[in-house]
Amino acid sequence: MKNYIGKITIALLILSLTACEQSGDSEGLKQEIEKNKLGIASIIIKPKYTRTLDPVSTPPANPQYYFAHGDQEQLQAYGITSTNDEILLSGVSWEIIDNSGSAGATTIDTNGLLKTETLPASQTKDVTVKLNFAALTATADVVISSHPLLIDGLSIKVNGAPVSNNDTRTVVVCDTTTLTAQGVFGDGSTRDITSKIDWTAALTNTNARFNLDDLNNAIFSSHTNATYAVTPDYKGQGSATVNMLVAQTGLDNFSINTTEVTLKPDETYEFLAHADIDSGTGNVNKDLTRQAKWTSANAAIFTVNNAGLVTGVAKGGPNTLTAQCGSATLTANITVATDSYLQDIKILDANSTTISYKELAITNNIGDTVQLKLQAYMSNNTELDVTTDEGTTWEIRLLPHSGDPVTVNNTDHKGLVTAIAAGTAEVVAKYKGKEVDLSVIVTSN
Repeated sequence: MKNYIGKITIALLILSLTACEQSGDSEGLKQEIEKNKLGIASIIIKPKYTRTLDPVSTPPANPQYYFAHGDQEQLQAYGITSTNDEILLSGVSWEIIDNSGSAGATTIDTNGLLKTETLPASQTKDVTVKLNFAALTATADVVISSHPLLIDGLSIKVNGAPVSNNDTRTVVVCDTTTLTAQGVFGDGSTRDITSKIDWTAALTNTNARFNLDDLNNAIFSSHTNATYAVTPDYKGQGSATVNMLVAQTGLDNFSINTTEVTLKPDETYEFLAHADIDSGTGNVNKDLTRQAKWTSANAAIFTVNNAGLVTGVAKGGPNTLTAQCGSATLTANITVATDSYLQDIKILDANSTTISYKELAITNNIGDTVQLKLQAYMSNNTELDVTTDEGTTWEIRLLPHSGDPVTVNNTDHKGLVTAIAAGTAEVVAKYKGKEVDLSVIVTSN
């Protein structure tokens, strides 16, 4: 009976959709279905970038935003659920209501991109942005302003904390630090204008950089110990400076993922860099790949970009790759081969059969052992036993909620696995930048 009722409900929904499509209201029905599915009780308008900090009413009750004239702002629609969760919405409709009663030049497109009109100097104009989704509506008061930045009206925050002009902040080499900018304007508004700053121009030293993947945050880092002046400018109306002192103290255990790689021309390999960073709250292991300085000893043999991606160029080597975070420096040997290079590695058992799974047992407190073999496959169709090669490493990778079920020898009898307790783990073999693993399950009798 339930299945029958369900089929009727689906049929009625299809009929409703068909009727609405014929009447031109299919979008409205789709929005209504989406609203009910997500449990949306109300909607609100928020700018993606420029945030008006003061004055502003408390969302979701008709917020007020101040934007510069002759500019553009990306507005976004959010659905508010009964549990106060916010969900980014698409497929909404936008409109502009000009409160001056005249046909203004401010526009908004179907994606919420607001383009503000140009005003005479030191004037403001109010418009209302209206958002429609299903049977729900929301509005935001938008003040378009040509009032300039006040003298000394630009200020900087470092990791959310305000700094005075020309102050110095100490950061750990290769660590990331978030900078934001605020402006106080002649119309009385205070705005987060981080997205309006050309942060690349604010920093002229190439030993430091900004990651601007998120325009609401300017992520500063440097791989070289020094003091860097960061001077953001807002549309030529004013600027402020913060000095970023990059120090070695706080960085420990700098490492890269391998020290030996063989490539062919145009082949790539991704290096990774990690370190323990202590910025005052204790050590945290961080990925520093994008912050470290990567250099090639011979760009005619191989190149490396700022993200640690090595590309083979021409036969040669080994040549040195260098990864640097201040005085912490590591190297790797890069060889580019055209006649014979490493293509693949595989773990074999005693019968020289490729395996990816092995089951061992513990009987009468004695654990099984298995001697694994690591085989290297070269581009000239030759195969090499590299089990005990000095460039080969064997290690155990524990799986979640497991103990120490096995050991693997990495010294005198490389590749010898011994069962010591019931559980599951992975045996990992690494050779010249390549890695292969073997799942091991240990049972106890």
